[in-house]
Amino acid sequence: NPFFGGGFKAIEYFPVWMQVSQEFLTYPFFYTGDALPSTVRAKAAHSIYFQILGEHGFAGLAIYLSFFFVSFRTAGKVAKRAKKHESTRWIENLAKMFQVCLFSFFLGGAALNFAYFELMFAICALIMVLDKRILPAAEAALPDSTAATDNAGIPQRRAVAETRTVSRVD
Repeated sequence: NPFFGGGFKAIEYFPVWMQVSQEFLTYPFFYTGDALPSTVRAKAAHSIYFQILGEHGFAGLAIYLSFFFVSFRTAGKVAKRAKKHESTRWIENLAKMFQVCLFSFFLGGAALNFAYFELMFAICALIMVLDKRILPAAEAALPDSTAATDNAGIPQRRAVAETRTVSRVD
């Protein structure tokens, strides 16, 4: 199924490869003339993009790429926020290095099939920790920080009772 894929290791599993190769000419958007895939041996994808596409289809590829794209953008936003203060420059450098890791993974992924390399998912998790926990805590600890923030970095509002003086006239 080109839209939802054939499952994990689908193209490397010979019975699935036989079925896909027999249905190859039924997909008009994959026209290759008279060339047919070999039914003698299975093929392996040599790219993370084709690996995900073969196993999960176009929908899975879109989800996979959007997950990493959001992580890459979040790391950029963290670096931009951390650049404002000298004491949070290490967070800026770390976020930029996470971006370099993701970029090199996707550049090298065009030639290697490491689609499920666990370190990349751990880096995405660390980017979220930087964004939601470490940077807000570092910003709250700054001496010039006047606005209190909660753990997610959202400014807290003071309670109405603390900011207003209620006077009763009897």
